[in-house]
Amino acid sequence: MQSQRFPVHREEEENLAMRKRTLYACGLAGLVAAAALPLPSAPAAKAAPPDAGFKVLVVRSTQDAVSSAGVAAIRDAARTGDFTVVAPAPADIGDHFTEKKLEQYRAVVFLNTGLASPLTDAQRANFESYFRNGGGFVGVGSAVETDESWSFLTDVLGTRASSRTGVQSGDVKVADRVHDASKDLPQIWSRTDNWYNFTKNVRGLSHVLTTVVEDPFGPQPQGANLDGIAGGTMGADHPVSWCKDFQGGRSFYTGLGNTAASFDAGLTKHLKGAIGWAAGKADPVYSDCGATVLANYQQTKIGSPPNLQEPIGFDQLPDGRVLQTDRLGSLRMHDSTTGVTTVVANFADPSLPMTQQIYSAGEDGLYGPAVDANFATNKWVYLYYSGKEVTDVKLSDGSVVTQITPNTTPPNVAASKTAWDPYVGYFQLSRFKFVDATDSAPAHLDMGSEQQIMRVPVNRQECCHVAGDIDFDKHGNLWMVTGDDTPAGGINGGGYAPYNSQKTDEQQTVRVTNATGGTFTLTFEGQTTEPIAWNADRNAIDAALEALSNIEADEIQTSGGPVNTSNVNVFFRRGKQQSDQAQITADGAGLTGTATPAIATSTAQAGGWYQRLTGDARRSALNTNDLRGKVLRIKVKDGSISAADANKVDFGSGTGAYSIPSGNLFPLVGGAPQDKTRPEVYAMGFRNPFRIQVDENDVAYIGDYSPDAQTPQRSRGPSGTGRYEIVRKPSNYGWPTCYKRDLAHYEWNFHEFAPGTTTAGTPLNNPPQKFDCDGPTQRNDSLWNIEGGPTVEPGLRDVPPVTDPDIWYSYRDNNTTTPLGTPCEAYYAPTPGPIAPGSTTECPRLFPELFTGGVGPHGVTKYHYDPANPNPNKFPPYYDDSVIISEWTQDTLREVKLDNQNNQIQKINNFLDCGSRANAGAGRFRFECDNPMDMQFGSDGAFYMLTYGNGFNVISPDAGMYKWEYVKGKRAPKAVLTTDRTDGSTPLTVNFSSAGSLDEDPGDSIRYEWNFGDGSAIETDPNPTHTYTQSGRYTAVLTVLDSSGKQTSTSTVITVGNTSPTVVVNTPVEGGTFVFGDDIPFSVTVTDPEDGTVNCSEVQVTFVLGHDAHGHAEESVNGCSGVLHTVADDVSHGGNVSGVVQARYTDHGGPGGVPQLTTTGQHQIRQKHQEVEFVVNQSGTNTASNTDGGAGVHRGSLGSGDWLQLNGPFNLTNIDSITFRVADAATGRTPGSPLAAIEVRQDSLTGPIVTTANLVSTGGTGTWTSQTFPVSMSGTHELFLVFRPVTGGATGGNLFNLNWAEFVGTGIGS
Repeated sequence: MQSQRFPVHREEEENLAMRKRTLYACGLAGLVAAAALPLPSAPAAKAAPPDAGFKVLVVRSTQDAVSSAGVAAIRDAARTGDFTVVAPAPADIGDHFTEKKLEQYRAVVFLNTGLASPLTDAQRANFESYFRNGGGFVGVGSAVETDESWSFLTDVLGTRASSRTGVQSGDVKVADRVHDASKDLPQIWSRTDNWYNFTKNVRGLSHVLTTVVEDPFGPQPQGANLDGIAGGTMGADHPVSWCKDFQGGRSFYTGLGNTAASFDAGLTKHLKGAIGWAAGKADPVYSDCGATVLANYQQTKIGSPPNLQEPIGFDQLPDGRVLQTDRLGSLRMHDSTTGVTTVVANFADPSLPMTQQIYSAGEDGLYGPAVDANFATNKWVYLYYSGKEVTDVKLSDGSVVTQITPNTTPPNVAASKTAWDPYVGYFQLSRFKFVDATDSAPAHLDMGSEQQIMRVPVNRQECCHVAGDIDFDKHGNLWMVTGDDTPAGGINGGGYAPYNSQKTDEQQTVRVTNATGGTFTLTFEGQTTEPIAWNADRNAIDAALEALSNIEADEIQTSGGPVNTSNVNVFFRRGKQQSDQAQITADGAGLTGTATPAIATSTAQAGGWYQRLTGDARRSALNTNDLRGKVLRIKVKDGSISAADANKVDFGSGTGAYSIPSGNLFPLVGGAPQDKTRPEVYAMGFRNPFRIQVDENDVAYIGDYSPDAQTPQRSRGPSGTGRYEIVRKPSNYGWPTCYKRDLAHYEWNFHEFAPGTTTAGTPLNNPPQKFDCDGPTQRNDSLWNIEGGPTVEPGLRDVPPVTDPDIWYSYRDNNTTTPLGTPCEAYYAPTPGPIAPGSTTECPRLFPELFTGGVGPHGVTKYHYDPANPNPNKFPPYYDDSVIISEWTQDTLREVKLDNQNNQIQKINNFLDCGSRANAGAGRFRFECDNPMDMQFGSDGAFYMLTYGNGFNVISPDAGMYKWEYVKGKRAPKAVLTTDRTDGSTPLTVNFSSAGSLDEDPGDSIRYEWNFGDGSAIETDPNPTHTYTQSGRYTAVLTVLDSSGKQTSTSTVITVGNTSPTVVVNTPVEGGTFVFGDDIPFSVTVTDPEDGTVNCSEVQVTFVLGHDAHGHAEESVNGCSGVLHTVADDVSHGGNVSGVVQARYTDHGGPGGVPQLTTTGQHQIRQKHQEVEFVVNQSGTNTASNTDGGAGVHRGSLGSGDWLQLNGPFNLTNIDSITFRVADAATGRTPGSPLAAIEVRQDSLTGPIVTTANLVSTGGTGTWTSQTFPVSMSGTHELFLVFRPVTGGATGGNLFNLNWAEFVGTGIGS
């Protein structure tokens, strides 16, 4: 017999001298990669005979203490009479493996059978036949090692062992709470055993019931510290027990049971349930081993572009049809049965009143929808939208006006709050009657039926954070989330939280001209400096002014200069900050020069002016008297809402549009609101709580988007942190100064320069002080919260205490090479602390199953399994009470299990293996989820998801409206419809294609039916051509039918008699380079066959801040040429940040009332400065904490042939050189000696070399230098940096470290 392969604990050594074992594994043959597609589900296992008792055969290879204990445990499990155990001696096993004898057993247990096979080839064949005919298999412990040459056993197991740890304690997480093998186990099950590692993770191919915690993942998010095992290699998801239906039989494996002591009462219960299931005796609904097998799920695309426009949210009608909002103003209805999409409302219709016509600047537009809880009788649909004209809005002086928002940019600073009055607007919450289709009219909203419920004031013409999702609870209360209405960067926010309500610090300037020598003096409030040199730098001027007795130390900061070449800016700080100051005067009598020398002083910015209020999210999210950044909960009036009652609260008089249910955060007192509070608020302190779902227990599930800082900054705050909140009671979640009670930002001076720099921003106090997030209240000292302002009413200074989110995470928590851990206070505290195990910072990885990269928590929903639901394809009971979360920037989903004791996070698993449309199409994922936008479980128990697709404020071809069902081998066909055109003049010939349509069930054939929507005959050709002869808009439907009778339909819209306009952005060029703060000249050409000459005033051009896979619309102007102004603060956004110049034109429609069409054109432009840690594509490199004068990270491990692809493409118009910021990777080299080379290549690793940068040594790892090299390239191309050694330079796997690359030249900005 073979020797034991894996090391074991000493207590087993004597037994192991007689007993040899190995491992069984459970996985499908041929599937070797985690990303490989699972095969279609095998047929369900055949049912067992209906006898009450059954026989179980136990196979063992030795009769040592461990196997004897196992047999005893199985016999103990059988004592209730459910089954009989036959456990022959190892030498007698073969006698039981004849075809006839195997038939008498409902299950065969391989009990620690070890390496050696107990069976002959013939006996194996008999077992295979037995299994395929509906037999059951249970593998225990070292069964996963048994006879690795037996491929069928490998397939039954699903994987094999790669190693085994010694005996040690470990905590097992039990995820399946309904399967007979696990439902009676504790959710955290403490065990002592050997622990197997496996060659691959079986999740998705088998159903995983339990997992073991590995070190270093013992620390849990809510404070517990679980017992993790040492020596694990599976990571955060280490399966222990799993099962599956396979080729007619049932397979169950547990890695437990490797010591005699492990066969305790808990493991006995586990084995009893496993054997009962394997024998076919368990309830197949609840003990379902297909529940998480990916091949058992089917995704149907029920809405496709152009039927989605720019999708925002959706809700489901009682009959299963889906209503979906488009930010640009349309409400669409998708019918998954017919595949038809209908536009039921268009808020962009110019015939509507201006109060209903959609205002869509920035992120404003159409949000919601929600279907009334009593829709069957009242037909109400709820929407949240921004109209062009706003009525009865209150301005900063208290006046109430009606106004239309100007298409101009609000000022950054102003002497009076009235400067922002023209931009006061609101979002309107209203309901409309849904009118279903008749023979004479399509389904539509009755726009005249609008009943206005509530208005949420907002500051317009700035981006971002609307939220706007709506749900109803079981009591009929309406819940709605609102965003903080604050640009991501705030004012000098640096990618951290925006809480800047400081008034301006006075900025004056000093400039000397025409001087070549001599001195000058400066006078401030009657005191005059000593003479200052004609060419003084900023430091000399700073020192001269602070030497005056009326200016204290550090009350002056300067930038710019020297004074004879450019302005020296003089800023008044500390005791003179935020206030108007006397003008500095100058005397230049002492200056000399050939011309007439002069000195001038001026005020560039008066002190004490207001900054735009959108720099401070405390005015909204943390304001108790504001509806933004909140969860709102109201009871909408059941009867008709009169115009007089619109947008008013009913405090008991019977008038008003809505009333306040009991139990909100600021309840009514004596029938009236408390001072400085809004009674509608249920929860507060959110940034952009984009989604809300309310469960059957009135618990709300929220996804709250993060800010953009990619790394923590000591004495300031954590990296941008996204949050998922399970709102169980009225709460305050602390934004913007607190993420959680122990995750506070530091008090910050947003204006004063950091010491030794001219970069704005430094701790407000010395030593730095955090905001108090752990107290009985949270403080809101925002100027706007105290004084009020446009859209802002003063709120309480002391607000309710902070409640912690359930999940919080940032950009690099689980980075493969340099994980930063889950954000915690220690990693941005002023003084570094000890590094946490498994991390590169002080913070442990509390959510290792989560993501790395972008942070975009969007959808959150909980599944409630209803056994009375008649849909046979509803999600299985395993998912009952599971919370599903989506990550917008990562194109992925997760399942969250909560524990039953305190409703806290217990385990996070992958959910429905999905990714971007491109990656799913390439086979990297089974399903599509390209930028998940909204999701929920329908009343039919199916899972629905809306995706945005890739792009920036555009109509993306990657968007989709999807439905997932649990089919377990009973799939309908997949229908895919494409065309060569969707609009044009009459007559219009369209080539249709069904390419990509298929049926995954073996043996099913498919056929096609095309309904072109114009009354013509049904076409059955797979790829027909059809000519439309009459103008109009038609819905073309493809129905794919399989041979079992199942069918799927999908559709597209064809517009005949109108052609989409052509919109071309001429300048800036695609890939051109700029710096945030530049002005970007643009020119656009728009043509339209039906409109003829296009009126350029109808062309809207917008600058969009591109951030990873999403965008924030900023300035918009109208015209075919002009200038877009970018915001210097936008550079603080972390990640892959770019600019997008987007032009949009909506035509006038075609003759005879053919509907309008809209086209968007855009060019993406790139920052000159490229932080290389944010590259998306690279090979061989890693990231490490920066030593280059501040926060951030750099790239290292740059070996020969390793490479980075800059996030492009790039066009190097007006660029003449490129600078690399580098440092040696090791000490000991001579500064200036050869170091390494960077080949800048065009379009590929082997493409033409644009330039070769021969770097020289900096002399040390902490010494960074900027080295510049000429560069020239025509056209727009991707750029690759390929690293090479040079003669006499560095060698090995890390030639040097690289912090950033920067293109030098004017680029396309000014």
